[in-house]
Amino acid sequence: MVRGHYRKDGTYVAPHMRTNPNSTRSDNWSTRGNVNPHTGKVGTKDPYSSSSDIYSRPRSSTYGSDYE
Repeated sequence: MVRGHYRKDGTYVAPHMRTNPNSTRSDNWSTRGNVNPHTGKVGTKDPYSSSSDIYSRPRSSTYGSDYE
């Protein structure tokens, strides 16, 4: 569980669950074909998109993930 926190820009990020990092893009809760078991939200992200998206940003161990 990631605790709630404030980003540098002052935006509050609510507490949320985060999966352990691994080398695949297809098992993230926000990826199309998956459902977040904690929220019931259906994933919509394309895991193979080459655009600058959630998978190309570095993760911060201090602030947690920017995606669900």
